[in-house]
Amino acid sequence: DLRPIETLSLKSRLEGNVEQVYVREGDRVAAGAPLARFDAIDFESALRSAEADGASARTAAQTAQWNYDQSKDLFKVGAIAERDLRATEQAAAAAKAQQAAAESRLRTAQSAARDTRIVAPVAGTIQFRRVQAGEHVLRGSELFTLVRSEILELTASLPARRANDVLYAGTPEACFV
Repeated sequence: DLRPIETLSLKSRLEGNVEQVYVREGDRVAAGAPLARFDAIDFESALRSAEADGASARTAAQTAQWNYDQSKDLFKVGAIAERDLRATEQAAAAAKAQQAAAESRLRTAQSAARDTRIVAPVAGTIQFRRVQAGEHVLRGSELFTLVRSEILELTASLPARRANDVLYAGTPEACFV
């Protein structure tokens, strides 16, 4: 018998409606080939919102840092009180924290938008297709089973008396009798 060395279970990383399925059972696919696509409107909208929040947070952090830098100069010449300097320092730190949070939300939204496209991680053959266009899929649901078929494993049965001949023949070629 010839069996594939590796079988991959491709699962959904998000919950949503499958808009289109591009492959059928038995189809050979290349690494990176599109297999299916989720309805991406909500995910793309969340991405655009996260991008806008990130830009706003960056601007706010730059402005807060500028205010802090100006306050340091004013404090050195005695034009403002120390508490005013500390207030601008805290505002700059808070703005940087908000920028970091916005960037994190942006990375999450980018990942979700990317996950709306299911692609083959390696070349192989679609063994099972467990999803149809229009179907609502939960996170973690198996979508496809992909078999890597470029390397196969040979399994064979031998009578015990022949197995000893193969094991002790002393050459690698003897293993392929």
